[in-house]
Amino acid sequence: MKKRNEGKRYAKKYKEVFVGHTTTQIFKSVKPIHFSNIWMLDTGAGWSGKLTIMDVDTKEYWQSDYCDELYHESRGRADYRG
Repeated sequence: MKKRNEGKRYAKKYKEVFVGHTTTQIFKSVKPIHFSNIWMLDTGAGWSGKLTIMDVDTKEYWQSDYCDELYHESRGRADYRG
């Protein structure tokens, strides 16, 4: 059975779209998420997640350790709220 949105391209003008700013943590993941022709690459480094970089040609990616483990004294963006 075919999934409802399988094969559908959301940004039809582009072969692929790479998105940041909206963390994959809202989907309980700290890995890049690929759906249709959209790649979500923000894995939450500004909060407590990981910093991710991706080779957009091969789709190979590398990640840091969890940021809250690297910077114990910081609470991520929570430190910068007014």
